[in-house]
This record gives sequence, structure tokens and C-alpha cells, in this order.
Amino acid sequence: PNPVCELCDKSAKQLAEELLHCRQCWNRFHPSCLELPAESIQKIAEINDWRCSDCKVCEVCRGPGNEDKLLFCDSCDRGTHTFCLTPPLSRPPQGG
Repeated sequence: PNPVCELCDKSAKQLAEELLHCRQCWNRFHPSCLELPAESIQKIAEINDWRCSDCKVCEVCRGPGNEDKLLFCDSCDRGTHTFCLTPPLSRPPQGG
């Protein structure tokens, strides 16, 4: 079968764009459908360890909870809780 993007229901060939797959649920997405910047797409491809928004966890504690405290890296799209950072942040930073 030809896998399709979970958001637009089109294949990689239809949009001429490789699909990213979530390492946990194996759902697939076009980077453009996720609105990821080119830098993130390249980094995600290098580390081959990406999770979709439904499967995101903190990379430090591995916990999925406290979504309001979960920050996402502008480069690799991985998540980390503000309180799991060293030093911890009392609130999310402004901007990237």
C-alpha cells in the first residue's frame, strides 16, 4: 500500500514530498502539512526519532503530561518540560 499523510490524505508522490513517520504510532505526515521549517525537517531526518503531536513526551522525564509546560525545540521538534530543564524555567520563553 502507498502510505498517505494523516492530515491531507495524499501520498508522498502526490505532493512530491517525503512523509515523516512518528516513531511511536507510525502515522505519517508531510512536513508542509505540519508547517515545520526546513531546518527542523533536516534535523528530524538526521536523528530519525520524531513523534507526532499526539505522541509527544518530555525527552528528559519521558512523561506525556503537563502539556502546557512542554516546550518544543525549534530545530528538532522534540519536547521538554520547563521544569525538567537545567536550570528549570518558571514559564515558557517568548519567541523561539
